[in-house]
Amino acid sequence: MNKPIRIKTFRSKTLQEAFQKIRAEFGPDASILETKTSRSGLFGRSRIEVTASSQTNAFELDTTESIQNDTLAPSEDHDRLKSRRDGEPEIEALERTDDSTGTEAEFSSSRLTPEATSEFAAPERVLGQVYQELLHAGIDPGIVGQWIDTARVLDNAAVMKDVWTLRSELLGWIRDLVHAAPPWNLEDSRQQVLAFVGPPGAGKSTTLAKIAAYLSMELGFSVGVLTTDNKRLGSNFLLHNYADILGWKFEVAEMEDQVPSCMSNLSSCRFVLLDTGGCSPNEEESLEQLGQILAMVKPNETHLVLSSTCNVRTFLRYERAFEPLAPNRLVLTRLDESGGLGPLFSCLQSSGLPVSFLADGQKIPADLIQATELRLAQRVMDVA
Repeated sequence: MNKPIRIKTFRSKTLQEAFQKIRAEFGPDASILETKTSRSGLFGRSRIEVTASSQTNAFELDTTESIQNDTLAPSEDHDRLKSRRDGEPEIEALERTDDSTGTEAEFSSSRLTPEATSEFAAPERVLGQVYQELLHAGIDPGIVGQWIDTARVLDNAAVMKDVWTLRSELLGWIRDLVHAAPPWNLEDSRQQVLAFVGPPGAGKSTTLAKIAAYLSMELGFSVGVLTTDNKRLGSNFLLHNYADILGWKFEVAEMEDQVPSCMSNLSSCRFVLLDTGGCSPNEEESLEQLGQILAMVKPNETHLVLSSTCNVRTFLRYERAFEPLAPNRLVLTRLDESGGLGPLFSCLQSSGLPVSFLADGQKIPADLIQATELRLAQRVMDVA
């Protein structure tokens, strides 16, 4: 005998608290029907109200609401896109934080009447589930809404027949909007100089060590490492140790005028990797000195290294600050901490810097991924 469907409204200070209550009472098969914010009294604090069902077949419930026509207002359109996610309760996909305001965005699900189910259920369920998955990946809700609206307007039955097909279609769209750096031309026998710049704590030294290890261990090239970072002894110690173990040539330029002689000592290396000190956007003097070092080294590639955990505002601030150094590659680190590139999709789309590498851990060189448009799209959609 089927268990009766229970519907209950849970009230909490935050969505997360409400989701925990729903899981505790309804278990993993819960389905979210509606979310809204309520306020008690004129100056009372706002509270989250989440109405949930004990089963996932919320679209089959009798309800007094119905879809009157195919054209919905924008707010209604967003409501109708809510559906459940395969293999996990919908409550996971509803949580969303706006980086610019720090407030929780609200999305509510609509319910289809039995009369409307036969006409709309299949494509709308597919659209709704993919919509939630994209929000769950951290992609801006406005962008997600545009994609879903476009998919609806195209009305391609073959694409919207199931979640996998629509997901693949959107993956192709995203792949065409992000930019990956071309692979190295390993046939060129001339020395290649790779410089790594970025803010403190972005992971420049670890990323450099991964790339140097990849070049020497996997590809068999001679590698030289030059560091001008005299602020952090720890990073020099790390690189020096790896140089001893893997046979890299290692040079330290404590003063700017030592850079030419250090480069001369590395003239026999097929690849030279330049490690630099971290610079914050407001450290104009340090950025100017770094620019002078790059002018002496004349790197073939300058990689701006940024953490994927930063928000859009921080990303753009760093990009502008390092623009005078003319970086031509972008490395994104700490994907194991951020969980994906969805929140930074708009930056990847608009940035003039193609992504060269992704780093998702501390293992050298295992946790280094050469970027391609497909890999970037997978990380944006959180399906890697």
